[in-house]
Amino acid sequence: MMLLINKNKAALIICSLLIILSQSAAFAQDTQPKWWFGVSGAANLNFYTGTTQRLNNSLIVPTAFHKGNGVRPFGSILVEYRAASVLGFMLNVGYDGRGGKFDDVVAPCDCPATLETNLSYITVEPSLRLGIPKSNLFFFAGPRVAFGLQKGFEYTQLKQEDKEGDFSEMNTTVFSGQVGMGYDLPITSVNSKISASLSPFVSYHPYFGQDARNIESWSVSTVRAGIALKFGRAVKVKEQAPVAAVPARDIMFTVRAPKSIPLKRLVSETLPLRNSVFFNEGSTSIPTRYVLLTNSQASAFQEISLQNEQTPNIDGRSARQLNVYHNILNILGDRMRANTSATISLTGSSANGPAEGKVFAETIKQYLVSVFGIDASRMATVGRTKPLIPSEQPGGTKELVLLREGDRRVDITSASPELLMEVGGGMMKPVQILTTQVESFGHPCDIQREWC
Repeated sequence: MMLLINKNKAALIICSLLIILSQSAAFAQDTQPKWWFGVSGAANLNFYTGTTQRLNNSLIVPTAFHKGNGVRPFGSILVEYRAASVLGFMLNVGYDGRGGKFDDVVAPCDCPATLETNLSYITVEPSLRLGIPKSNLFFFAGPRVAFGLQKGFEYTQLKQEDKEGDFSEMNTTVFSGQVGMGYDLPITSVNSKISASLSPFVSYHPYFGQDARNIESWSVSTVRAGIALKFGRAVKVKEQAPVAAVPARDIMFTVRAPKSIPLKRLVSETLPLRNSVFFNEGSTSIPTRYVLLTNSQASAFQEISLQNEQTPNIDGRSARQLNVYHNILNILGDRMRANTSATISLTGSSANGPAEGKVFAETIKQYLVSVFGIDASRMATVGRTKPLIPSEQPGGTKELVLLREGDRRVDITSASPELLMEVGGGMMKPVQILTTQVESFGHPCDIQREWC
């Protein structure tokens, strides 16, 4: 009967909230509500500890009960205030079932005995709400004040008449606490005048302060899991008054010819050097787009030789940048050859597994050893499934093929200052180029774009 009454009350509350919150002006712009109202329902998983033997003044059972457990319902009306994106306040007032069944015991007459209780309270639970920025996850903690509602028991013992009654010496008011977490799942659009969310939650109520009686030592601890239905009305924002139109006036303007630009000018460029080598799908060989030298060519190669490669127009910067990048292995070999104490780490990554990533790294290492004569002990190789900083991020849905190709690579890292930028580190030192630039009438943003 009590459960049916609670269900009817919950249905009445939900209907009332829907009617109240539906009164919203259609012409106003809305923001997310600060005040939320709703109901919650949960299951209390109760655990009993301590000693219970004197049930009331007229019944002392022959064998004490100690442990027990049970599942009972919880239902509440809730109010929630979110003053900011992080801090807020919550209040739950409702029915709190703490009933259960004690573990069976055996009386001295070798008679099994059972004890079950319908212990319940009216509970008031104010809590501080701590939201996680840019997430619907939140945590809460606060005190619990409970007022005794039901305290009945049923005791059975073999060869004895079953007994029912109320526990005596019960604490009519219980002060305790709780801590928990939840997650708000919006079920309406962000532009809706009425915001609603379903919020699954779980909380823990330790046994501290939850002594059921002022005699003996029966205490209750509870794990509660359930879901809350919350409603909020968006705050109306006043519309701004329209800006008065500025009357048109006569406008005078002049045209000034630009200063002459020389057809050719000498420029000095600093080109960042990407510290990754990308491998083609289905192959563990170094792609042909990278410049690979023979032993004799490597002996004559110097990084400074790249400064002499010219392009005839302004669009050549992208070509020069790409040419420098495609010589990354030769630049690395020349720098390690010139700095004999420098060491590097080659981290290969492949969606097919760390083994293939390791093969990528060993391929790069073998090229530097066989062509530039770099000592193998100066190069560490590692295999991974994903790079430390992957191109494909969890939840992404666009350009997945290109992003996954970008994760099929070998990343070159080093702690040697000769190979790194002067400030910050991490990337390889940029390459400086002196070149003659010829002016072009094309748009300056028409830059060649190509996958590395």
